[in-house]
Amino acid sequence: MKLEIDETLPDFFYKFTNVERCIEMIKDSQLWFSSPQNFNDPFDCNINLIDFQPNEAQIKMVINDKFQGNRKARREEIQKNKRNAYRIRNQFAEQTEDVYKNSGVCCFSEKKDSILLWSHYADNHKGICVKFKKDIEDIATMTGKVQYRKKYERASFFDQSGVCVYHLVFTKSNEWKYENEIRCLRMLDNGKTEFDIKHITEIIFGCKTNKVDIQKIKKLIRNLKLEHIKFSQAKQTKSSFKLKFE
Repeated sequence: MKLEIDETLPDFFYKFTNVERCIEMIKDSQLWFSSPQNFNDPFDCNINLIDFQPNEAQIKMVINDKFQGNRKARREEIQKNKRNAYRIRNQFAEQTEDVYKNSGVCCFSEKKDSILLWSHYADNHKGICVKFKKDIEDIATMTGKVQYRKKYERASFFDQSGVCVYHLVFTKSNEWKYENEIRCLRMLDNGKTEFDIKHITEIIFGCKTNKVDIQKIKKLIRNLKLEHIKFSQAKQTKSSFKLKFE
């Protein structure tokens, strides 16, 4: 399969969350990077998206690198693995799985006006959408758009090593396409990660966000003297299935 990496990113990323998490995020200037093994989609970041089966030339390459200076041991090991390459396949699969399980992903969207995103990730429109500048990608090892695919395709670990990890982390089923997701990946690091609060430019309240919660967040922003952060609120239009922002 041909892997294409889309490195074009929008100027702003949007993160949907509930009121409590938004307050915590702003107070601590921290974002949560989840381990992929905790994702709600079992096909997301699934190790089976990578094919670890080596051909004969790749077996020789791995063995020669492992047994440098010992010609006899190399020959014996190559013959052994040519008959059954499961040792090499399992070794690289286990190492790769261990790396990505101990890494962290923070999810954003290109869109702020998706009714479904507000419903699924912002407490049924009672939550918040936080607008970040693109500079937030500085806290990540790798940032990119999720690629949505109709077919389940596998990337070869040995033939496409440069992009197979990208394929693993940034590939999802086409059914999730409505999310227009952008991911920040931190290799071998998950949990809370500090960020520069200046990367937040706007707090967008949902069309059902409680007035008490709105005042609570506005007061927090004032107390922290974050004058650069603007406020807006989603509103239901009266003539279409769309949100407008005031």
